Amino acid sequence: MRTKFIMRKSIYLLSFCLLAISCSTENSSETPEKTNLNSEQRLLQETAILFGKLLTDPEVKTALNNKMKEVDKDANIVSFAYLLEEEGGLRKNEQAMFKKQINNLRKQNIFKNALRKEFENNSNDYTTIKEIVDKNLTSKNNFRSTAFIADELTNLLVSQELQIFFPYDPEYENDDQNAQEYYVSFDPLNNSQTNIGFQFNTGYRDYEIINNLDNNFLDNNPVYVIVPIDPCDIAGRPCDFVDLQPAPIDDITGILLPSIIPQITNSPFPVTNLLTINTNHNNIQEDDVISSYIPRIQINGTDWMGFGGTHQKLRFFRGTADGTVTQNANGTITATGNEYTVKDFRCKRKYLKRDKKWLDFTAEFDPDWNMSENTQVMAVFSLHNLAGSASTELTAKAGFKLEGDKIKPNAEASGSVKINLSVGSAIFRSNAEMSRRQILATIVGPGSTGQTINDNNTEYNIKKIGIVDYYFKHFYTDL
Repeated sequence: MRTKFIMRKSIYLLSFCLLAISCSTENSSETPEKTNLNSEQRLLQETAILFGKLLTDPEVKTALNNKMKEVDKDANIVSFAYLLEEEGGLRKNEQAMFKKQINNLRKQNIFKNALRKEFENNSNDYTTIKEIVDKNLTSKNNFRSTAFIADELTNLLVSQELQIFFPYDPEYENDDQNAQEYYVSFDPLNNSQTNIGFQFNTGYRDYEIINNLDNNFLDNNPVYVIVPIDPCDIAGRPCDFVDLQPAPIDDITGILLPSIIPQITNSPFPVTNLLTINTNHNNIQEDDVISSYIPRIQINGTDWMGFGGTHQKLRFFRGTADGTVTQNANGTITATGNEYTVKDFRCKRKYLKRDKKWLDFTAEFDPDWNMSENTQVMAVFSLHNLAGSASTELTAKAGFKLEGDKIKPNAEASGSVKINLSVGSAIFRSNAEMSRRQILATIVGPGSTGQTINDNNTEYNIKKIGIVDYYFKHFYTDL
């Protein structure tokens, strides 16, 4: 049961709990305008309330839903730039439709008109927005005329690169986006997984304040969230992330189609045999080649995502002892550690839960997993718009032995190495140390997780790191 604390805007000195397990200790006299937010957060909060009031007009709400359908196949996201018919600040997927309709844009834009009227009549309800608009008008020596105010308000929302996100999928609820009761909220900009929200009913300007909304609530209720546009989605912006797509499924059987055999780019030898049986790693010597590849992953839920996130962004690392070999004073033999980026990627929120999918990862883990790399470590960071960095220390093991005066690879561990990772604007999520022995012994079958995935009629063992499921394919070349 979800705990909610609801306060009437007009009587904020009295708070009470609905559906409560326990009551909050939060100061009941705080309205949204009095909460401890910085200027950016206040701007988004006021925009959310303003937008919520616009949607109380059924005509505006219907027009919004139609605009979402025009530019997004999921009909759940649209930029303020597109709504307000401003070319600057469009999402990439909105450009073509904008250009197609540029000669047919309405002279009386319903959103601009509704926005102008609400702000003109109730500007004192939006103190942060009002301060910015007034400052901009003063700097341009413009009067507070209706036209200038409307232009500055439009410029503000577009320049902030904001969008409206509607993560709820009515298909699952036998409902539609025209539900009379709806909510608005906003990205808190601090990666929190909860935030305040505002409950409206179509036709009524008053709203109720709902505390502690979370991502599960967004997925299961009609909530419009005001969020910044991901830079990867803004026209003209570079993006270093690969967008993962769902693995293809047979239309008749509903079974996943075989993953594509990869091109192992860094292997110095031709890739020959795909291993589809569990294998004793002692039988694959250092002179042979094992190229390891992750074809697909599945992310289970939104626990690594901030409130209202449109995409999950992750970075996978591999840490291994493949550097300079040293015989230590205590008799152990180690190699220096190195880290490698496996892949930076992002995927749509809906593929994590409501429409959870296996995603085509198509990433090389190690072009040649040597016997001397007794264990390797995979680490995962979630990437956010955060200040500072996240760090962790990984441990991997080398495998060597001393034969006479020579150090040679060996199937047994000979010493450990520490590998330090630091990633900016990120949160460290999980790591998993994997032995070569265990990985090759559990290529197929239930293994320790008890789960498998069918890929081209082979039941590969599903492995886990945090909330991510994945599996390996290994290609063997006998030299």
